[in-house]
Amino acid sequence: MFGRPPRAHRHRGGHLHAMPLALAEPAVPHRVVDVHGWPGVRGRLIDMGFVPGAEVRVVGQNGSAVIVELLGCRLMLRRGFANHIHVQPMV
Repeated sequence: MFGRPPRAHRHRGGHLHAMPLALAEPAVPHRVVDVHGWPGVRGRLIDMGFVPGAEVRVVGQNGSAVIVELLGCRLMLRRGFANHIHVQPMV
């Protein structure tokens, strides 16, 4: 994954057009499809509310950080953590 940006792909559950949260279009509601990463990182993100089915919106981006709205709260995540959260647009 070094040198290549993350891209949308099909997940285990067959979800097409899932993408890392860091690439999600701002202000568009997205649904969490899956959370990847080492157990500690994955567990922390799940504890924060990034569970499959949760609605999340990207509010803004600042170089190495992504600001999101989840469960009525605004959170700032490092871009690396946001890449572990895979989402798809809600239609």
